[in-house]
Amino acid sequence: MRELYETGGLLFQEASTFSQADNLSVRDDELTLLMKRYVPKDELNLIPGAPDTKTVKGRGAGMNISLSCPDFLVLCMTDAINLRLVSDWDANAVVVIHDPTEFAKRLNNASRELVHRAGSDVLEAGKVRYIDPYFPLDHPDVPFCKHYKFAYQREFRFVVRGGNKVAFSERKLEIGSIKDIADLVEFES
Repeated sequence: MRELYETGGLLFQEASTFSQADNLSVRDDELTLLMKRYVPKDELNLIPGAPDTKTVKGRGAGMNISLSCPDFLVLCMTDAINLRLVSDWDANAVVVIHDPTEFAKRLNNASRELVHRAGSDVLEAGKVRYIDPYFPLDHPDVPFCKHYKFAYQREFRFVVRGGNKVAFSERKLEIGSIKDIADLVEFES
């Protein structure tokens, strides 16, 4: 956290790496959303892979739906100080950003080359939407959606989509000191 505070040093992670995390509080398949949906019998024929309407008893069928996306680069943040997150990540400090608009502007400027290398045109930003798999959204954007068991994280993400693999060293950015727009809060051991 000190590096972020003093030099603006940060790292975009490959979203796929979160599914391999040792920490169960952090482990998540960021590339796939699993949902369940009831589909009326008269709509089943519109869905590829749906059960044959001749075999469905009743007025509809329950279906498991899996939405996935290619790997993407992500910088995860939160919009709240949450001590559970500090514990989940075994952190000894947090950086509280008081001017998120300025932070995003600096990050956007510093990430232009990264965005280009990834094969994308834009650094996307937004709040994560938390999905109850039994009440799914109609058009979820997988990089900005997670299972609702992670809702306590109140995550805000910066995302770079693109088909090109970007080396670890190229995913590490420095946006410059953020001491003028943030505070470093360190916790006692």
